[in-house]
Amino acid sequence: MIQKKMAHIITYGCQMNKYDSDVISRILEENGYDLTDDEGCASLVLINTCSIRKHAEDKVLSKLGALSIRKKDTPELRIIVSGCMAQRLGAKLVHRFPEIDFVVGTGMIAELPNILKGNGNNPLTPFVKGEDNPLNPPLLRGTNPLSLFDNGEKVYTGESSCLYPETHINKKGLKSYVAIILGCDNYCSYCIVPYVRGKPRSRKPVEIIKEIELLVKTGCKEITLLGQNILAYGRDINESFVRLLRDIHAIDGLLRIRFLTSHPRDITKDLIAVFPELPKVCEHFHLPVQSGSDHVLRLMGRGYTVEHYKRMVEEIRQVYPCPSITTDLIVGFPGETADDFENTMNLVKEIGFDTAFCFKYSPREGTPACKFQDQLPEEEKARRLKELLDVQKAISLQTNQKLVGTVQEVLFDEKNPKEGAPLAEVAPLAKVALLAEIALLAEEAPPADECSLLGRTRGDKVVVVPTKTHKIGDIGMVRIAKANNWSLKGVFVDK
Repeated sequence: MIQKKMAHIITYGCQMNKYDSDVISRILEENGYDLTDDEGCASLVLINTCSIRKHAEDKVLSKLGALSIRKKDTPELRIIVSGCMAQRLGAKLVHRFPEIDFVVGTGMIAELPNILKGNGNNPLTPFVKGEDNPLNPPLLRGTNPLSLFDNGEKVYTGESSCLYPETHINKKGLKSYVAIILGCDNYCSYCIVPYVRGKPRSRKPVEIIKEIELLVKTGCKEITLLGQNILAYGRDINESFVRLLRDIHAIDGLLRIRFLTSHPRDITKDLIAVFPELPKVCEHFHLPVQSGSDHVLRLMGRGYTVEHYKRMVEEIRQVYPCPSITTDLIVGFPGETADDFENTMNLVKEIGFDTAFCFKYSPREGTPACKFQDQLPEEEKARRLKELLDVQKAISLQTNQKLVGTVQEVLFDEKNPKEGAPLAEVAPLAKVALLAEIALLAEEAPPADECSLLGRTRGDKVVVVPTKTHKIGDIGMVRIAKANNWSLKGVFVDK
């Protein structure tokens, strides 16, 4: 049964979408909504969408179909679609599902309070893109605060002048995401992000620092800074990523800093040299290589070579004795030959990635690669993906086995391991295996007066440890006793 002013948020996609959903949840709470995990009793359902692969969009369309049927029986239900799919499809979503109340693009989160207060009517000044359009009020010309398309459909896909509104932070958590830059202008040939997230726009340092300080006051100990191309931070506002890192590092009470995602072209020797000066920055580098073939990298428009990438990894390993290096890989890209794929396999074996997020190429409408010749059959893409995953699985086990006997710093954030926040960042095809591993590790059971805690090392490795005295939120030194493909088991080291 629907309860008035109850909201349910469904999030698909990347860490940035999860952060956006956190901000949206705070906006909804400040506008009188209580959040609920029970979709059935919600009077407002917001779907935060992803467009990175077709499969992600298919899941959204399926959910919208179910919600549309439900709304016919409960017309008071409000449906909002946000995120990258909302930005990409806009009014097409409303045409297919007229039951949708609002479509809110990636640049319009800050306008959500105004949209909600409209109560089904257009709450904002009508605006059509283009400075000289007569519908543009003089104060709005050129600022593109919103776009209202298709004769009054509730579609908002422009750009607000504010990236994120200031909101109260009440939710307690040991780990949090914080977006510092939105958008990307690399225009890799396969990627939809520049078209749905826009050009890079950096948040002001004072806003970022204030948000992190508030999070730390609620108990947050680890921050992951987010950006589609995070090392581009500050170029548009005369700031720098390194300066921001130093300012964040100075925040009392914050113990760990991570950041995602770095473009390999932007990693320099000078940047790498800064990290050891900032001990709160974890020794985990996520560096998407995408392919081990220079031919494919050129087709992708990545802007670097395999040799450049290998030199960069070697420079990191010269600075850190045992860093965690993770990556993204796409197989079956248009024009990828058997030799190209073999080069990728060779690179994976040579680098020895701790983890690789591996995917089949998924054509995205509106990207150049979608129109490339030599599209590979799905069967061949699936075959190559399986071969790559099998190799990476063995490599992940080898890298984990090297940690047996070492002592690692672990931040514990979950009790009695189960599917939850820490596992959300595991590659989808590895998550089931990780859950099975953790179940087996937990069964090697602690005595009745002990429990098992789950945490992560500075290198982002999942660790299960039995304990009588430690609790969630502790940071402990753990000797690794056993290694599996995706997880470790350890014991606490006496102080």
